[in-house]
Amino acid sequence: MKFKGLVAATLALVVLGGLVWWSMKSKPEVSVQPGHEGHDQGQQTGDGPLMLSLKKDDVQKLEIRRAEGETTVVSREGTGPWMISQPKQYAADPDAMTALVGALSDLHGEKVVDEQTADFGPYGLKEPVVAITATMKDGKTHTVMVGDETPAGGGFYVRTGADKRLFTMAGFAKAGIDRTAADVRDKRLLTFGKDFVTKLEVVAKAGTVEFARAGQNDWKIVKPAEMRADGWQVDELLRKLGEAKLDATVSDETAAKNERAFASAAVAATVRLTDLQGVQTLEARKAKDGLLVKSSEAPGVHALAADALQGIEKTAADFRSKKLFDFGFTEPGKVEVTAGGKTRVFVKTGETWAEGGKTMDVIGVQSLIDRLRDLTAAGFPAKGGGQAEMGITVQAGEKVEKVTITRLGEKHFAVRAGEAAVYELAGPDVEALRQAAVDVKVSQPKPGGKK
Repeated sequence: MKFKGLVAATLALVVLGGLVWWSMKSKPEVSVQPGHEGHDQGQQTGDGPLMLSLKKDDVQKLEIRRAEGETTVVSREGTGPWMISQPKQYAADPDAMTALVGALSDLHGEKVVDEQTADFGPYGLKEPVVAITATMKDGKTHTVMVGDETPAGGGFYVRTGADKRLFTMAGFAKAGIDRTAADVRDKRLLTFGKDFVTKLEVVAKAGTVEFARAGQNDWKIVKPAEMRADGWQVDELLRKLGEAKLDATVSDETAAKNERAFASAAVAATVRLTDLQGVQTLEARKAKDGLLVKSSEAPGVHALAADALQGIEKTAADFRSKKLFDFGFTEPGKVEVTAGGKTRVFVKTGETWAEGGKTMDVIGVQSLIDRLRDLTAAGFPAKGGGQAEMGITVQAGEKVEKVTITRLGEKHFAVRAGEAAVYELAGPDVEALRQAAVDVKVSQPKPGGKK
């Protein structure tokens, strides 16, 4: 019995050893192509086997060839901008190229199917569906070839250069590198940097409106006359202009049709803007179902939806700021209000508001500030006049704003110090502001608290 037990144990040990040997033998080894130092030989990462590793900044040219369809060639000088040279010459989208180069620079497959592939033909890799060749700064090239879809679907067979290994790649990974000229073309009609625009001019049927930057977040109208601009509306117009994009997939026939229609269409507006790079222009004309536009930054005529450039036909009056004060949501540090022969001065220290050394109710002061912030013109008359009723000074940061409110009959007018413009105010708004100043009281201790 002991002998039979020993034989059984020996056989079990042999079988177990055989299983371990088979497991180690059948596990595919993942090697690294020459020149891909930094990745351990035989190591497979959590991202799958490494197929291609490139230094992003050294990639100078990408050629994407398709068995059926166009060949796309994109290149750059050093770390300069990417330009498409084939099938036609266009500027490339910086973000799209960063994504494409990034995907190729660290390209992983799903698995290694065969370490020493004798024939790539059955996998669609003798004449690949798409082949992408990256040319480096030193002139060396690296090629990725994508073949047929795997039988299970959702993946594709891949090989790289002269490597004998046969890989599979996920469909989403293929989509990240299989890009057409339309995919990587810069589709922006204007390429300005929004934060660096110093001047914006819009010429429309209603006249010319010209804006100049008056500070980091402030704009003023300089034509047809100098006046304060609603900064939010100017920024919104710039956002619309910056987001206006062409359709890179239109046919040559449609492009020619757009050119002919543009020539006879009525002008909607012409935009000129200046940033650190110079002047850019965009001419928009009315089409049957939208706009046709021509840009200094993108060749051809392009169709846009009617609301794509909403705001370009507005007048100076539409862009004019109707607010009496510019401090917006910047917290004031000092507010002075004179009304009925009495002046009240509120000064903020830390989180506390005080008047004449007495701590004031924060809610009352905040209510007054909200009234000042929301004070809006009902109109812009040619002249005002009347007796002074209120004088208001608001200091927010280093900026000091002074407003005088007068009354003539039943009408109320306001003038900002240093400006000729007259603002007409609604009577109830003036009365509510006056009452808010009166209602600011000394802060009372909480019940049960110390005096």
